[in-house]
Amino acid sequence: MNSRNSRIDVQRLIVEVAARHNILLKPDDAAFALVTMNELVLEELVERVETRIGASLAAFEASTKDAERRAVRAIAIEVDRSGDRIRHQIESDICDAGVKARKLLEQVAAAHRRLLSARMTAIAIICFLALCLFAVWVGLRIGVWQHENSPARSGFEWFRGDQHEAAIRPVPMEGRLPSLLP
Repeated sequence: MNSRNSRIDVQRLIVEVAARHNILLKPDDAAFALVTMNELVLEELVERVETRIGASLAAFEASTKDAERRAVRAIAIEVDRSGDRIRHQIESDICDAGVKARKLLEQVAAAHRRLLSARMTAIAIICFLALCLFAVWVGLRIGVWQHENSPARSGFEWFRGDQHEAAIRPVPMEGRLPSLLP
């Protein structure tokens, strides 16, 4: 009994019982046997409770791990779905941007064609005017050449009125057309 009582502070119990109940106990009193029996019963109950608590904690940990796995799986699925939605939105935005870029390129090309058409028209008009001026010049040169080389001097008569102005006056051709070839 002493080996068991060594776990319990017998002196402290004796002092406490005497103070509260006015009963004087001795270290080898039978009351301490009851204390030892209570201690043993409590130890066994504590062991059972510890075992149950340990089993409950293990089950709780397993449940927590399972819930964590399910939560991680659900989050991964939702992240994948969100990623797919974002990817589809980005692809849609890129496609829309491509369409807008194509439209802008078409507008730029049309403006360039209009500008090129306007330039070509201006060049054509300038060429036409240059050709007309060239034709007039050639016609005048041929007329002057024919006049100078003609024995009858038919065609246009060149004369100088006063020194500051020159004029071309038609002369009757006597019923014939001037030949353009010499």
